[in-house]
Amino acid sequence: MPQLHDILQRLHDKHGARVSVAAELEWYLRPIGTTEPWEAKYTQIQAYFSALYDACASSGIELHSHDEEEGAGQVEVALPPTAQPTELVAALISIKKLAQDVAEDKELLADFSAKPYVDDYGSGLHIHVHLEDEAGNNLYWKRDDEMSDALKYSLAGMLHTIPEHMNIYAPDEQSWQRFEPKYNAPVNPSWGTNNRTVALRLPDAVTADKRGVEDIAAMPFNRGRRIEHRVAGADADGEAVILSVLQGIEYGLNKKPSLAEPIYGDASDNQYNLKTFQKD
Repeated sequence: MPQLHDILQRLHDKHGARVSVAAELEWYLRPIGTTEPWEAKYTQIQAYFSALYDACASSGIELHSHDEEEGAGQVEVALPPTAQPTELVAALISIKKLAQDVAEDKELLADFSAKPYVDDYGSGLHIHVHLEDEAGNNLYWKRDDEMSDALKYSLAGMLHTIPEHMNIYAPDEQSWQRFEPKYNAPVNPSWGTNNRTVALRLPDAVTADKRGVEDIAAMPFNRGRRIEHRVAGADADGEAVILSVLQGIEYGLNKKPSLAEPIYGDASDNQYNLKTFQKD
């Protein structure tokens, strides 16, 4: 993966930044022989995940967590942060195959299309990223309305480059059906904190530290602070998605564009006057 290696090297050499990247991948399960989603009991879903964890462990893949998602029969796994994006790319490829293999053992199909059901939630590939310095400190920090330059310029660069990468995030016609306002999918280049309607979300910073929430929030180099890039569908190529996310960061750090105001409500609302995603 020479392009990934090259951009990682440039970010390190020019900006002293090391990349940490993680991912969340969503998909639907449905019984073989039907187009309807799986109406499973909790114990059945947990049995599926248990088998998937075993399969991933046997392949040397660590899963950070799993969950049932908003759609009927929709599930998600999260992969932990890594300083080796190439390993994350390989894991994403393997997980799709393993998820399908485990599903078939249970007479199910794993559907990784971006919008398998018109009237239900789409499936995304969300990339979580932050930059660290040589000592391992997170270069992304935010305190009230103040944020680090690295975070500000990364957000601005990502927003600037989203339009040119849309064919990567949405590789076919069906992929574009996912961008609907009422299903927690972004519809325009936007950012905000804990807002699932935006393209770039800043989740609450979390850490394993046992100190109180106020103490943690005051820590400028909180390792939990990250950008969640929510544009790509589950059908997108993981390597191309991660590369385009990093290209956005590189653009921002190099060019230092101004950052638009955050969105606090529904980013699709006309009051924000944002241009919706357009297919070339």
